[in-house]
Amino acid sequence: MVRLRREIEGVRRNHAVPPPPHAGHALATALILPPLDAWLLAQPPGRVLLAGSAPRHLAEQLAGAEHWVSVTDLDEVELRAWHAELRPEVAAHLTLLPRGYGDVAFGPASFDRIALFDTLASYRNPAWVLNKVARELKPDGLLALREVVSGALPSEWSTPPLVQAPPVAPRVGAERWLAPVLQPALPALHSRAAPWLVDGPTQEALDRGAHLHALRFALPATEVHEGVAAHLALEQVWLGSAERLMLCGLLAGARPWLAKLLQRALQMVPAAVAGEAAGGDRPRCIGLVARRKLTGGLQFR
Repeated sequence: MVRLRREIEGVRRNHAVPPPPHAGHALATALILPPLDAWLLAQPPGRVLLAGSAPRHLAEQLAGAEHWVSVTDLDEVELRAWHAELRPEVAAHLTLLPRGYGDVAFGPASFDRIALFDTLASYRNPAWVLNKVARELKPDGLLALREVVSGALPSEWSTPPLVQAPPVAPRVGAERWLAPVLQPALPALHSRAAPWLVDGPTQEALDRGAHLHALRFALPATEVHEGVAAHLALEQVWLGSAERLMLCGLLAGARPWLAKLLQRALQMVPAAVAGEAAGGDRPRCIGLVARRKLTGGLQFR
């Protein structure tokens, strides 16, 4: 009974933690870490759960490739609008749930893959969310995790066999001038220039104190690593750069003219980088793939 109570507490949302700016924007959440999306699309058909700010196009592509896909964290309006636009052959493979991942009870060993997008920081106890994932994955099932983290990187995330990214940008040296240009521009979001930079809803969020550039609630990288390692065996890592996270945060809610400039800048920043090139201890987006640990020496293929 005590364990059940701790489990319930663990999956409760922490409403004091706002989602990262890119999470609520379709284009920004699709551009933040494309290699992880590509990895999911390359997997063989199976039962897949997408939770958090999963890109809509990713769910549709998976369903179109004959995966059986469940999507959580949708509100009622979004769910109805999305379902009405789906092609019948895609809708047959999609289950849309208007509840958060922590509020939905799936049976043990329900999924071949579970993908959490910007999910852990929004719960009071991320470790219990990962415990839930491990229980709901099939033996040898895979977790795909995308999360904004801060602080020093665990040494395991810089090991060449794990890191799945080149150490240089498409245009060498882009980060050298992007950071100095972007950092002074961020205070303009809170100035009289804001109406020319961002749309109405974003201005309202700024007025309520949602600072797009202050990702104070990013989880420490070491905490994410330890939580995953407690239940799963780490297999792959993608490290996004701090500059890419900043650009995608600005893209969410940007006026059309500014959005075009930001997209061009994103083309000059790598989708993922290697080791400490990810931006020191600044917040950045990371992607992990980890396999459910097996007991008893059995292997399922």
